[in-house]
Amino acid sequence: MDTIITVRSDGTVVRPSWFYGPPYCTDKADFWESVKHLNNNDSCPWICVGDFNEILNCSEKEGVVSLIGIVLLFYAVSWIVMPRLILAFVVKSLSACRDALVSWSKEKFPNCKKTIDVITFELASVQACNIIDRIKETELCFELSRLWDLEEIFWKQRSRLNWLREGSWEWGPTLENIHGVITPKQNLALISPFTSEEIKEAAQQLGSLKAPGPDGFPVLFYQSFWNIVAPTVNHAAHHFYSSNPSMVNLNRTNITLIPKVPNPDFVSQFRPISLCNNSYQIISKILANRLKPLLPSLISEPQNAFVPGR
Repeated sequence: MDTIITVRSDGTVVRPSWFYGPPYCTDKADFWESVKHLNNNDSCPWICVGDFNEILNCSEKEGVVSLIGIVLLFYAVSWIVMPRLILAFVVKSLSACRDALVSWSKEKFPNCKKTIDVITFELASVQACNIIDRIKETELCFELSRLWDLEEIFWKQRSRLNWLREGSWEWGPTLENIHGVITPKQNLALISPFTSEEIKEAAQQLGSLKAPGPDGFPVLFYQSFWNIVAPTVNHAAHHFYSSNPSMVNLNRTNITLIPKVPNPDFVSQFRPISLCNNSYQIISKILANRLKPLLPSLISEPQNAFVPGR
C-alpha cells in the first residue's frame, strides 16, 4: 500500500509504503523488482514499512535485529537503513490515527441500544396511560425509528459478511481469477451422503468417558450398545445431510465451569467448557474425518497449524 502524508503544522510531505514480502523464495525476486519500480525519484522522503520476510545473513536467525523489523528510508535515489526508533514513531502515529477514527466512528455511528431501551420503556409508559398523549407518542415513535436506523447502520458497518454480500463492490471479475484448490473428485467425497460405516467409525473415535452433554449419556453408552442406538443415530445423521433440519436441539449445549486454581474466588479463575450432544459430536467428527486428508493441500507449507508432522 503506497501513501502520501502531509504534516499540517509545517507542510512536510512523507511517502510511507507498507509491504508484506512473499514467504516463498521463488517470488522474492519479483517482489524486490516491484519495490524498485515504485521509486519514482520524488524529492520527499520515502519510508518502506512492513514485514519483508528477508534476512541479510544467517546469523540473524538467532534473534539479531534484521531487515524484518526495521524501516527502510529512501531519499531520492539513495537509501539507508534506519533504527527501530523510526518504526516506533510510525506505530505511535498510526495508533493516534486509529484512536481518532474510533472516536469519530462512535460519534457518527453510535451503539444506540441503551437509548433504544430507554425510549421503548418511555413509549410503553405513554401508551399504557388511559389518556394517551398522541403528540408525545408520535415524537417517541419517530425518535425510536431514527435510533433503529442508526443501530442498523452500526452493525452493517461492522459486519464483514453483509459488506461482502451486499456491498457495492463488484467481486465477480475478481473471484473468477481465483482458482479453487479442491478437485471435483475431492468435492464429491466431501459432499457424498454419510455411510453407516463412517458414522460408526466416528462414534468409536470419540472419548468414551468424557462428561455427557444435554442428552445425559456418555459416549461409552453409544459405543457399548451401538447395535441398539445405531438406527437412531444413523437416521439423525442422514436427516442432517439430506434436509434442512432445525439445529436448536442438536446445538443445545451445557456450559460447565472448570476451576483453574484450587479454591477459586473469582469468575476469571474458571475456564468454561461446552458439553455437546453425542449426535452433534458424531456428525462433527464425520465432517472432520473427511476434511483431514485434504488439509495438507489446503494449508500452505509455511503454515504448520492443523497439519501433523509439520
